[in-house]
Amino acid sequence: SEKNRGFAYTFPPLFFHFAKDIHFSPAEKKIFEIARKKIISRSSGDSALILATGTDLYNYGDMEEALDIINLLSDYSDESHALKARIYISQTRCELADKEIEGIKSKTVHSQMNVLKAAASAGNLEIEMTDDQYTNILYMNYCLRTQSFDMVEEIEKRINQNVLTEKEHVSYLSNLANYHLFRQREDEAMKCFLKCEEICRNELFLADLGKIYMQMGNMFDQKDSLIKALEYFNKAMEIFPYANMSSIIWSINLNIGVTYLKLGEFSKSLDMFSSLLTMERENQSEFYRVIIYNNLSDAYIRMFEWDNAEYYNEMVLNYYREKSSVPDFAVFQSRKIALAKKSSKWLKLDYFNKDDIISILDLKVLDFLTKNQECSLSRIKDFVSELLLTGNNEEMLYKAELITYICYILREDAKIREYLLEAASMIFLSLDMTMRDNILKQSMEVQ
Repeated sequence: SEKNRGFAYTFPPLFFHFAKDIHFSPAEKKIFEIARKKIISRSSGDSALILATGTDLYNYGDMEEALDIINLLSDYSDESHALKARIYISQTRCELADKEIEGIKSKTVHSQMNVLKAAASAGNLEIEMTDDQYTNILYMNYCLRTQSFDMVEEIEKRINQNVLTEKEHVSYLSNLANYHLFRQREDEAMKCFLKCEEICRNELFLADLGKIYMQMGNMFDQKDSLIKALEYFNKAMEIFPYANMSSIIWSINLNIGVTYLKLGEFSKSLDMFSSLLTMERENQSEFYRVIIYNNLSDAYIRMFEWDNAEYYNEMVLNYYREKSSVPDFAVFQSRKIALAKKSSKWLKLDYFNKDDIISILDLKVLDFLTKNQECSLSRIKDFVSELLLTGNNEEMLYKAELITYICYILREDAKIREYLLEAASMIFLSLDMTMRDNILKQSMEVQ
């Protein structure tokens, strides 16, 4: 397992003493070799060994150890500068990455690192024609991030899989999987992800394996297959603590917390969000705390606990008021709370994202409720049909949550309440979300 590999990597003599009867896979043998090379590198002064060990540690996912080993070098080559640049880019330390890139003499490697940095930071980049396979893979990643899909197809044609290294192959297949997802070809994306998983396990690319699991979790989350999404997020969570990648652990925990929230496991999601607020990253960044506050407000809205929802929403609003403008999602949260509490507070929209289906749905529901505090059952049925057709089958789970919100607001009318409960229940049960369905029914019984 990844846990055993992590133990072997950290304490190789102990692991192999207690595991004499285990048949070691090539990956497990490789992890022991990494640990052995680490020890020798610290005393040998062998530049080639230091670079090879640093590269292995980078592939394994231990960026801090990789950096420590590479810093043992007395003279830097293009390869060592590039490796340090990759590490700094992965840590979003772009100024330090720039210093390493400046030291690279090879025009090709220099270009590769600049493309990698631009892709990671969403910076501006002019794409040039090249036969270099790795540069094309990086261009492909950049075009995916900027949603230049026609360009992705052009670049993909120039990539020859047969000459790629295993590391490059993982990057290529990961890009291709994400491209298939953008084109709504989930089956093709899954094939790419599974091939990535196979390579990462064989080659011990632990960091890449964790990232692949995160992407697979996100894919199932977008399909509202939340149990499957949680499975892959937890797989990623099993890996990263042993790869010494604390920055990614925060993101995985957030994904898991949000997934629990969607499933209706509110106590678990609140525990996850509370623990995230105690992590070092949040103590250093107000922005990351605001992300948690926003999710806490969303959780309490779904639980119909309006005072708590308002408390955290106000924290989000205060943060953005000090910036240029308040995003629409925070305004819509505030409006939902105000409507539920029968408050006169009604924030204006600083802007509205017409391309965001969630914002479109929120606006539609809030507009309807402000104009139809008293309406007939037939009018409600017409509106729910209209709501479900918006964006076709997109965001069905969120539509169900909005129907539960309407149900709360119009709960005094027994026939309307019964109809809306049934409408939301049908969606929840179609998505195998029995717990969320049960919690909704229980919560409406006490209103």
